[in-house]
Amino acid sequence: MRYISILSIFVIVLSSCASYNYNTSSKDRQFQIKSDNLNDFQVFFDPTSTKIASATSNNTNATLQTLKKNNLTVLLSHPNYDPIRLELKRSPRPIALVKDISLSIFTLGIPIIIDVFKSDFYRISPNTKEFNVHFEFKQSFMKEEFEKIKNSSKPEDFQNWISKYSKSEMVQDVIDHKDSLELSIALSKESEAAVDEYISSHQSSNYLVQAQKIKAEMIEARDLFAKAKVDNTVEIYE
Repeated sequence: MRYISILSIFVIVLSSCASYNYNTSSKDRQFQIKSDNLNDFQVFFDPTSTKIASATSNNTNATLQTLKKNNLTVLLSHPNYDPIRLELKRSPRPIALVKDISLSIFTLGIPIIIDVFKSDFYRISPNTKEFNVHFEFKQSFMKEEFEKIKNSSKPEDFQNWISKYSKSEMVQDVIDHKDSLELSIALSKESEAAVDEYISSHQSSNYLVQAQKIKAEMIEARDLFAKAKVDNTVEIYE
């Protein structure tokens, strides 16, 4: 009889736990992700790499299966962008917390002691219900995009790449490539004015010194030719 009474009390206490009687709803396990620069990305449950959501616009809702303490990390993924890892937080569900506190008055606090170890006692914290993210291109992807245009004869192709992939590790190399191409185009015009325009518009270029040297050689050649016209001899023309 004594054991039956103890067992009965145990069952009553256990069944009085708030999370046992009230499972968390999907909204309690749901969160939203908004991207300011990418429409299509996927959301994975990080510990198992299980996909839990896909974005078809710049935002998506995702839902965790459980809110266990060690399972609150998700990974945002896209083939051309660096992955983003999000850490969620959890907090007690207000209704479950109030219910447990009320029951604890009569059950020596046992319900709340039990429930703090159960994921159904929690919800995703309001502080991590919404994430605003910005994706950055993978370095490998930006390099692949450069390979597509590296043989172009149009400086604007390289300028467009620089504007779009300004955080690439090879951006300075691409700037130098563009500046070199533009200098070649200026020289092909066989005009001091074209070289002057290049120097004026490339003050921070690594090819500025080379352009200034070419300009000085042009001035020297022009002066020598003027002198040759004055002397008007075969030797001076040669």
